[in-house]
Amino acid sequence: KSLLSLGQVIWSLAHKQQHVPYRDSKLTQVLRNCLGGNARTAILIAASPHRRNASETLGALRFGARASLVENEARENVAMNARELKRLLEQARADLNELRGHCRVLQAEVSAIRTLEGLPQTSEEICRESWGGAPLAREPSSGSSLQASTAKRLLVWGLLPSLVCPLSRAVMRDPVNASDGWTYERRHIEKHFAKPGRGLPLSPVTGQRLPSRHLVPCLVVKQLVRQHLPDLAPLGEPLSVLVVLPVWLVMRILSYLDARSLGRSEVAWPSFFAASEASHAWARVMEHDFPSEKESRASDPLAPAQSARQRYAGILASLGPKQGRRELCPPSRGLKLTR
Repeated sequence: KSLLSLGQVIWSLAHKQQHVPYRDSKLTQVLRNCLGGNARTAILIAASPHRRNASETLGALRFGARASLVENEARENVAMNARELKRLLEQARADLNELRGHCRVLQAEVSAIRTLEGLPQTSEEICRESWGGAPLAREPSSGSSLQASTAKRLLVWGLLPSLVCPLSRAVMRDPVNASDGWTYERRHIEKHFAKPGRGLPLSPVTGQRLPSRHLVPCLVVKQLVRQHLPDLAPLGEPLSVLVVLPVWLVMRILSYLDARSLGRSEVAWPSFFAASEASHAWARVMEHDFPSEKESRASDPLAPAQSARQRYAGILASLGPKQGRRELCPPSRGLKLTR
């Protein structure tokens, strides 16, 4: 068995296989450093010229031919100097941090996608809840593309507050973690540290004294910015307060608008369109302005599937501009956008 395992090891080394079965026998385990390790190995083949040993001689010569194809790379077994060992250690730590950052990015994406799964994806789902659970057919092309774009925009919008520097209110290009646990843009937090003062600076977020000035690169935020925000605004340009608002708060604000203000909001900013598409805004406006439409929709389950926005526009178009305004209920006293 040991000789058979030795032949398999020689064959694997000669053909440069990724897996070499050294552990199949004790002989191959002993010869592991000699055959495939850091050593110069000489193999002598003993063959008999007698006819009775022709088969054994042929097998031995074939074994020697395979063994001659094995190439070893012999090096001196000497310890490296301290600088080389330190360089290798730093390289290993950098690789480990990069892998951990990639793992955190994947975990953040998974958690964000799971969060989005709890939200209503399209207006059809909202209307299904509003009209008593009547089954609605989906449009295969336009509905799926609208759902994908809405989910993508909501995902980026939900991640945006964690990608903005608290000091500059801009998307971070070189994010670092300070000793207070928050992430900042490197040049802004270093400028904050450079302010005159004897003791350690205060945290810009918590207001407490920082335990140290040590900064650690945040690879997770850097990879999220690189992946989801490839086309950024010019460096240092702060974002508006509306952009960094939570998605749920914007959905709540849109729920107080009437139809005209809601339509203007969607035209003004695509993120408003995504927020209203994933909320009950148009379904509530539909129920408020046309209460009788809900009963007619429930009595006709075979009607073509349309979103609340499309049905609202269709009803207004069928009534006409003047008659449509008269048929509407009194406008809500909520928020209104004016030019």
